[in-house]
Amino acid sequence: MSNNNDAAIALLEKHFDIAFAAPDGVKKLRELILSLAMQGKLVPQDPNEQPASKLLKEIEAEKNRLIKDGKLKPSKPLPEIKPDELPYDLPKSWEWVRLENIVTFIGGSQPPKNKFIYEQKEGYTRLVQIRDFKSDDFKTYIPNEFASRPFVETDIMIGRYGPPVFQILRGLSGTYNVALMKADPIHKSLNKNYLFYLLQEPRIQNSVIAESSR
Repeated sequence: MSNNNDAAIALLEKHFDIAFAAPDGVKKLRELILSLAMQGKLVPQDPNEQPASKLLKEIEAEKNRLIKDGKLKPSKPLPEIKPDELPYDLPKSWEWVRLENIVTFIGGSQPPKNKFIYEQKEGYTRLVQIRDFKSDDFKTYIPNEFASRPFVETDIMIGRYGPPVFQILRGLSGTYNVALMKADPIHKSLNKNYLFYLLQEPRIQNSVIAESSR
């Protein structure tokens, strides 16, 4: 896999202008860059950086604390990752982990429509839907007491319905409806920017979309 990526980079450097101008060229370039970034191939690795194994232990401790405090529901242990599931090699200090062991997914809430208003007003919170990430034409607000799913601009939101399904979104704030869910890192050391781009990586996108009915 490493040789394939090295060859792809060399080919891009040699024929970048042609690739950029080709049909879907920008999309393909973006997909390749995301894929290489998730494999740690775009920047040199720091040998002094904390290994992933240590961070995973911290995440597990934080997860247990949240469960004990009633802030996180316990879940069934996920199966171990088998060698035949690994699509490529990672840098030495990295480790494979199932996403649900380090991230919680929080579904949205759907308030009654008779509580909707369409102009901002004191005591109301913006109710965000998938379409709002593309346009401000349909702003909706609900009473604060119904705003049970708060989120901020830096949070990572996932579109549950489509087309297209599995949109990875961010940049708004308010409370979100059932068409969205929030991907919330369990531990503060997990970089939200990395998670935002990881969820857009072609292998993950294609896998989820293939299993989706909408």
